[in-house]
Amino acid sequence: MGFPTLSMLSVAIGLSLPQAWPQRLPDVSPYPRPVPVITVGRAGEIPRLALDPEGVLSQEAQANEAVRVGVMAASVQPELFGAVAPEGQSFLVLATRWENIHPRQLVDRASLEGRADRTMGVSTFSGGGSGKTEYVEADVAYQVPRLLDHIYVLTDGAAVSLHTATKFLPGGADPEGPLNLPLLGSSRSLSLAFLVPAEPEDIALQFFDYNYGNILVPVRGDPPETGGESTASSDALHRIETDVLDIAATGLSYRDRYQGEAAPEGWRFAVVTLQGQSKSEGGGMSNIVQFDPLDYAFIQVDGGFLRYATGGSVDASGNIRFTPEVPQRQELGFLVAADEGKLSLGLRLRNEVVTLNLTDDEPEGLPRRERAKHQDGDVLEIDLYGARQEGGVWIVDLGLRPLVEGQGLEIQPRAQFLLQVGDTETPPDMEESRRRRGGPPEPFTIPPGVPVRFELVFPVSGTADGLRFRGFRSEGVLEF
Repeated sequence: MGFPTLSMLSVAIGLSLPQAWPQRLPDVSPYPRPVPVITVGRAGEIPRLALDPEGVLSQEAQANEAVRVGVMAASVQPELFGAVAPEGQSFLVLATRWENIHPRQLVDRASLEGRADRTMGVSTFSGGGSGKTEYVEADVAYQVPRLLDHIYVLTDGAAVSLHTATKFLPGGADPEGPLNLPLLGSSRSLSLAFLVPAEPEDIALQFFDYNYGNILVPVRGDPPETGGESTASSDALHRIETDVLDIAATGLSYRDRYQGEAAPEGWRFAVVTLQGQSKSEGGGMSNIVQFDPLDYAFIQVDGGFLRYATGGSVDASGNIRFTPEVPQRQELGFLVAADEGKLSLGLRLRNEVVTLNLTDDEPEGLPRRERAKHQDGDVLEIDLYGARQEGGVWIVDLGLRPLVEGQGLEIQPRAQFLLQVGDTETPPDMEESRRRRGGPPEPFTIPPGVPVRFELVFPVSGTADGLRFRGFRSEGVLEF
């Protein structure tokens, strides 16, 4: 007997089949009509790293007792992910490989498992217990606490710090962060970026490890060995040596733009190149000399006026640094008036200021004669050189001479300088004062032992009687 057919089943359950299925199509007229797909081309090429394995002398790694470091490939390029290298410089990118080779060590199993001996050591000598300590082999983690402090590139006789672009490279890392290799055999590839001379001839990767030994990995040319080459050179503008730093000014140039900023009309950037080395007998992180150039580097020009740095070849922390093992080449930029041709560089190192002459003729200091003077105890002398009305405002020409040895002074001009007109006192307009050629330095900090001249603008149109100074030790009035 065969299977029942559909018609047989329908008869069995009392159903009748329709003659034909209805064909109902949806109404598509309300829907939007499709349009052709539009393709949009790239605005520019995707930035890439052209790392060249042939650009290194050898991929053979160098090692100390704890870590093995190798350079697998290198690239020198004028741009890096949209950032353009300054004039005369290029970006150097190194593809590196790091491996933990620290031998395993024997450790107490109890301490490894976190168990404490609650018998105060008695179990070792008492009859109860075996009195034996069980030792097992354990991996020793290798950590570089802060990459910025330990990794440099040596190029053409000087050391260069990690660039902030290292953080954004494929396979890169934050220069402020650590490198961890937790186990024996742990390895990591790490991309590193540096800002170097445009066509470097000699390149080596320098890794400072003060516990297990420093590592120098040759990359190209004939890189220098660590050990303290002199910063002196026959064509240096000026060199000076202190108990913490050996430093030389090796070049001065003028530019209309610096680090992406254009100089205002009538001004230009003075760019100073330095080569320096921290003085240290044994090396170590504590002997690295570093400072923020925006607060501790300044140019002095004719008349005693002072200009703080606007930028420089700072590391990822915003510091200029000099290491003890090798000299470092650094750069500082300052905004100066276009006709200011006598310049000297001041660097505040701890509690002293060193001065490097940048031009054949040294800038002249404060004027020798003043119209009025006030001494603020043993802290400061205030000189009044002139006061004049100009365009509905008063302009007061002043000089400050710090008296405290080894100590700088922070000035608060709106609180400390008040123009007297009758019974009223008016503070200076600091925004307008800083626009002027003779405006106060920014920040308004007087370095130890450095006299500073400046002009303040007061929004007063009447007849002024004098300037009241509220000092650190006393108050006084400089009469006009």
